[in-house]
Amino acid sequence: MKELFEDPELQKKLLELAKQVGLINTSLVPAQERLPQQVLQLPGEEIDLVCTQLGDQQLAFYLPIVVEAIRMVKLTPLPGVSQAVVGLLNLRRQIVPVLDLRTLLGMPQKPYDENTIIVLVEYENRKRGLIVDTITEVIKVSSSAVEPPNRFVPYSEFIFAIARSQAGLIMILNHMNLLNFAQEQSLDLLAKL
Repeated sequence: MKELFEDPELQKKLLELAKQVGLINTSLVPAQERLPQQVLQLPGEEIDLVCTQLGDQQLAFYLPIVVEAIRMVKLTPLPGVSQAVVGLLNLRRQIVPVLDLRTLLGMPQKPYDENTIIVLVEYENRKRGLIVDTITEVIKVSSSAVEPPNRFVPYSEFIFAIARSQAGLIMILNHMNLLNFAQEQSLDLLAKL
């Protein structure tokens, strides 16, 4: 029996849908056109972070949005879509768009290998896969050690906050600002196939 995404008719349908909803040839957009920046609000005295490595950058996700992390698997490519959209993942019969954080952040590309990780996050009833080089640790950080980024921080439009830890500064990603509204809506449609 064929895998769901090996069906050429489904691939053709996905490509047409991607063209219709504007995923084809999209590029990074200015920060002012992205989803609104969230106000820095931290629950409690400590926050839990999933720390990842992307090149020489330490980036973190707020733990409550992380569903799971998996090693890189074969993805169904979507030809002609934005370079940031690597493909679709069939995760237990749920279609999850997978994005390359290096591309989204404008970092140099690196080939995927056996250590490459897909971090699955869920927010506002959306599930996304985000490719990182590796996960380094899960830590607790005091809320007092977290501050908003200033404009001199690399990728500041994608950063929710900066956390100071024993390992150094950790940039907490703002998952809500990685894509603009139209791109999010397009991925929502693909995920419903």
